[in-house]
Amino acid sequence: ISSVADCTELIVTSYDPVRQLIYYKYLRAEATNNRIDVSNIPPIPLAPRGYGIVSEVIRTGNSIIIDDYEEYFRKVKTRYVVSEQGDINDNEQKGSEAPKSALILPIKLEDKILGVVQIFSRKYKAYKIEQLRFVESLLHQVALANKNAIIFEQAQNEIRERKIAQENLRISERNLRQFAESVPDIIYRLNYETKKYEFISPAIENLLGYKLEEITSDPLAFDTKVIFPEDFEYVKNAILSHIKFGKVNRPLTVECRLLNKNGDIIWV
Repeated sequence: ISSVADCTELIVTSYDPVRQLIYYKYLRAEATNNRIDVSNIPPIPLAPRGYGIVSEVIRTGNSIIIDDYEEYFRKVKTRYVVSEQGDINDNEQKGSEAPKSALILPIKLEDKILGVVQIFSRKYKAYKIEQLRFVESLLHQVALANKNAIIFEQAQNEIRERKIAQENLRISERNLRQFAESVPDIIYRLNYETKKYEFISPAIENLLGYKLEEITSDPLAFDTKVIFPEDFEYVKNAILSHIKFGKVNRPLTVECRLLNKNGDIIWV
């Protein structure tokens, strides 16, 4: 920026449209030759329409050239000045080090305001429209880079969350398996959409005499084989009613007769 426009002070702020807050992200002053720490500067609320220089640029989305910043600043109803220590006040800057003119430009992409850049000079009428247009083109590239960075960060967060979810599922599956294998009760999970068992405890082998492979290869055929014929429709209707609309909101208790591999009746 300084290669095409006088820049004795540069301020970059971001804007959160949901909270309507303005955050200081970067501040550098030539007078101190230092980048001022903005981490402790509190967010600034978006000023009402007609108040505040930065707020007006955010609201309109239009860049402005200020030829006499001192006079312009006096007319502003809501104003903030950041000191070299990073403190905020509303005192007008005076003297030779005070800004005399300014370029105030929105950082925007697809009509969405991402933030504002403020460029100051100690000279009156330091900026021309050609300089403003050039800086606007630079800021468009900044907005594109910012969008790409956000997309990349979102993708990384999604990958991280997916890995966490997969690890939690793996731990849950392991705990369920360890618990199921340690109790004599039969514990299973049937995916009603795929009609496949996602898990079934080994205890069912002792109860019915069938190997797990025989049970899981074709769950529907197995159910037809082991549920006592006179109880089959009752069990089927009870399950269908229980998972009505695809939701299970309460435990299901069904008493019925099963046939083991030897043809003996077992009440469950």
